Amino acid sequence: MSLYITHSEGATMKIDPLNITFTPLPGSTLSNIMRLLVQNRFRVSIIGIPRMLYSLFMSAALSPLALSERMKFDKHINATRLEPHPVFIIGHWRSGTTYLHNLMSQDPRYAYPTTFQTVVPAVFLRFEKWIKPIVEASLPPTRPEDNVPLGADLPQEEEYAMGNLCPYSFYNAWC
Repeated sequence: MSLYITHSEGATMKIDPLNITFTPLPGSTLSNIMRLLVQNRFRVSIIGIPRMLYSLFMSAALSPLALSERMKFDKHINATRLEPHPVFIIGHWRSGTTYLHNLMSQDPRYAYPTTFQTVVPAVFLRFEKWIKPIVEASLPPTRPEDNVPLGADLPQEEEYAMGNLCPYSFYNAWC
């Protein structure tokens, strides 16, 4: 069974409700998913149930790893001073922010979050060896909405990480 969604730009995207890959919440914290469910009164559409169950399972499985990572790194992260000050790229979606991220990532003077880091922001420091292959297997070769290349090591906007760490992200609107 497949559904077709047409974007405002006219592009049509095929969605398979049983395909649980390429959903942004499996790397989320369990508390974040629970906040989203409570805020939405546990209303999940029929086609979203498989992805929500997968997200709950994965976030529950990752929770002990996330706790371990916080215990090891939080003190060091909180004590870190960023000098020089970072540059943040802020823009409305479909305005060229992905292009600018990809362009700036070509300069070795700049750091950027990878897709892997943004999809599993609570566990990427210690558990890359085990979790990255799972993330890689769940990614399509290109983004469905615009055919921009997608890969675990490619630059990614921080919005995925924000959506996995807190309920206030526009990505959480299509989960």
